[in-house]
Amino acid sequence: MTAWIALGLSLAAFLWTVGWSLWLYRRSSRPRLIARARLAVTSYPTGNPQQCLSLEATNSGSIPVTLNSVVIEIEGRGETILVTHWLHQHPDLPARLDPGAGVWTGFADLDDLRRHLTDALGPDPSRQVRVNFGIAGGHRFRSPWFTL
Repeated sequence: MTAWIALGLSLAAFLWTVGWSLWLYRRSSRPRLIARARLAVTSYPTGNPQQCLSLEATNSGSIPVTLNSVVIEIEGRGETILVTHWLHQHPDLPARLDPGAGVWTGFADLDDLRRHLTDALGPDPSRQVRVNFGIAGGHRFRSPWFTL
C-alpha cells in the first residue's frame, strides 16, 4: 500500500514539474502585447482640439517585439484598412518594444477615418471595428470591438 502511495505522489510531482516547465517556457518565449483603441480628443499637433482614434500597444511579455503595422478590421466584412496617416505616433513604425516597458502610441484623425470608411463602404452609424497590431513574425494582437 505504501508503495502505491509513493508511486502516486511521484507521478503527481512529475506531472506538476512538466506542466510548470511548459507553462514557464511558453510564457517566456512567446510575444505578448496589450492592444488598446479608444476614441479621444487631442490638440496635438495643431493646437486645435480634434477627435481622434487613440491607439496603444504595450509589450507585456518577456521578449522584445517589433511592431510593424496597424490595421483596422471591419466586423462582418472581412476587410481591413491600413492606417498610414498619423496625427502623431511615438515611436515611429516599425517600433521595437522592449519587454515589460515598451509602449507605442498613435493618434489617427477620426473624421478622416470615418470619411474613408463611408466612401468605401457606405454610411453606417453603428459600424463595429477593432484594431489589429502586427508584429514581426506575423503575429497579430487585437483590440476589443468598438463602434466607430
